[in-house]
Amino acid sequence: LDAYATLAHVMHEHQHGDARMSFVRFKKDATAPSLVMKGLWNIMINPDMVRTNDVELGANKAPAIMVVTGPNKAGKSSMLKAVG
Repeated sequence: LDAYATLAHVMHEHQHGDARMSFVRFKKDATAPSLVMKGLWNIMINPDMVRTNDVELGANKAPAIMVVTGPNKAGKSSMLKAVG
């Protein structure tokens, strides 16, 4: 019961703005592994200051490999932590 109450609180807290919570959806008719995330963000960052990212790997003819580059403090680690 505590887990449901916490989940409801977090969902309500993040229902506005760019930083929204969501749940995973599995495609039963998928022919190959793929990962599609829209509006991805690291939950350890303040939702009012967060920048969201879209990640698509292996779906819709997207590449199955991603190389993350950029300058220091650009959010590479935060994005990778959000992906898991």
